[in-house]
Amino acid sequence: GTTGAEGRGDAEEVVGDDAGEGGGGEGGGGKSGEWQGYHMPTVPDDFVVDEEKRHLGKISFFSKLRGYGFIEVPEEGLVPENRLFVHWKNIKSEDRFPFLTKDMEVQFGIAKQTELAPKGQVTLRAKDVTLPSGEAVNLQEALDAEQKTFIGGQTARYTGTLRFFNPRISFGYIDLKPGTELEGYGGEGAPTPTEIRVERSEVNSGTQQPLGMQDV
Repeated sequence: GTTGAEGRGDAEEVVGDDAGEGGGGEGGGGKSGEWQGYHMPTVPDDFVVDEEKRHLGKISFFSKLRGYGFIEVPEEGLVPENRLFVHWKNIKSEDRFPFLTKDMEVQFGIAKQTELAPKGQVTLRAKDVTLPSGEAVNLQEALDAEQKTFIGGQTARYTGTLRFFNPRISFGYIDLKPGTELEGYGGEGAPTPTEIRVERSEVNSGTQQPLGMQDV
């Protein structure tokens, strides 16, 4: 399944400089809708797109915080500016927070959407984004192994009660089940904590942003 986004807040300056405003380019365009500060090129609503066809491309930019990026499309004239918008919800993934990385190659379809477009126009975005082989894009586990240290190992699981989670501040706290033993704590080590903080990036909420929760 796929989930939400970690705050999603770091891409506006990059997008403003790199994405360009307005359309043009080969494949149509010239006007644009706007999405989170990015002016999305539009095409006429009768612009022909084979939504069943699969294409290959390379990620030119992706912000995990914002949850979107762009695919560099090598096929000239397929989409305006030879670049296609990609949103995290359109990535096939089992990661908590689906994401892509710069310069990785992907396979994708193209979808037309009327939202944010002037009447008679549509925007284009990638859909069903996978690895070039067609497999799901699962990057989180390897990234976690590189960047984090896990108490009890990466697959260890513990139980407790979610005291609260507030999506507006992007974190909450879990009260650990009494008697929980944590490697390196207790005995002659540091006291075993009774609570742990949980960040939004660690909440697996299926295909939606995590909602506010209490005493779960």
